[in-house]
Amino acid sequence: MESGARRGVQREHVIEAAYTCFARNGLQRTTMEDIARELRRSRPVVYRYFSDKGDLFRAVAGDLMQTAIADARSGAEAATSTADRVVAVLEAKLALAVRVYADSPHHARDLLAQDTGLVADQAAEYIDELARLVTGALSAELDVDTAAERAAILIALTRGLEDDMSDLDLTRSRLRLAVDLVCAHDGNAASGRETRTRNA
Repeated sequence: MESGARRGVQREHVIEAAYTCFARNGLQRTTMEDIARELRRSRPVVYRYFSDKGDLFRAVAGDLMQTAIADARSGAEAATSTADRVVAVLEAKLALAVRVYADSPHHARDLLAQDTGLVADQAAEYIDELARLVTGALSAELDVDTAAERAAILIALTRGLEDDMSDLDLTRSRLRLAVDLVCAHDGNAASGRETRTRNA
């Protein structure tokens, strides 16, 4: 049991070292030797857990995405209104981009899976899970199909906001405004449906 715990911690250390190297050098220019050097271990230690650089890059990307999903879930659970739940999910996505761009201004797109097909399946699953969370929040006031449509729009908008984060306060303000507009419109639509139902 103790041996398994040590292996688990060591694997996490390899991922952390790899993230540092990918952030500093980018995917293409990082080698397994670089990662071993960052870890202050030999290459066999890295290969004990990962078959090659691509395998390790997938682990790094997966770790980043899973952290963002966990933050999105906890934020949504803590929120008390539909708009706040949606904002919590989208801000978790935004926070991931903020962190990666801060750590790696020149290679952030690699780490955010925007320029490589190596983690395309993981990136798709990540976006799908965010969409499910936003849809779940919006479906409190909307039918599922409409909520899913609105969720797709808001996620696309968030991705657009990530392209310019020179003013984070402004970016967050715009995100909040977009969510408030969608939720206000959705609330009016829901009220209209209820009125028509009562009058029928």
